[in-house]
Amino acid sequence: MGEYVKADALPDAFNISGLSIAVGMVIAAVVVFILGSWMAKKSKGSVSSQV
Repeated sequence: MGEYVKADALPDAFNISGLSIAVGMVIAAVVVFILGSWMAKKSKGSVSSQV
């Protein structure tokens, strides 16, 4: 237990560089932000839990 296994990290598991993973995560975050902004503009108002 507690030993390092080769596939413990994403770069090792997928055999790609850590920088590539970081760039991919930043791009994914930007896409989610843009999609969320677009969906908020398309909605007819803010979403609330009140009826």
